Amino acid sequence: YPDGRLNSAELTLPFPNGSFDAVICASLFTHLETLSACERYVREVTRLLIAGGIFYTSWFRFPPNELSSSAARTVLPEADILSLVRGFELVCAAGGETAGRDDQWEMVLRRASSLS
Repeated sequence: YPDGRLNSAELTLPFPNGSFDAVICASLFTHLETLSACERYVREVTRLLIAGGIFYTSWFRFPPNELSSSAARTVLPEADILSLVRGFELVCAAGGETAGRDDQWEMVLRRASSLS
């Protein structure tokens, strides 16, 4: 787009399937505004990772935060976040237990061996 913004619904990163052992999305999902935008990015990460690849991500979740669809601070229900990453195994998680300004729920996930 001329103003430098990507349309999240059309995001396709310019790499072949299974190109990466790991993908880091630090503080990305905290600014995407909608569940559908987050879903598109998670699908791209899934496509790009090898089976067993690692996905680091961070979120603001409800609770403890108030729901928000602002680009400044996107907050999604925990159940929706877990649904988005259902094709991954949770390796570890930390933070996100308060509504503090920078207290993001950090997750390290492993892509499933096969997609169902």
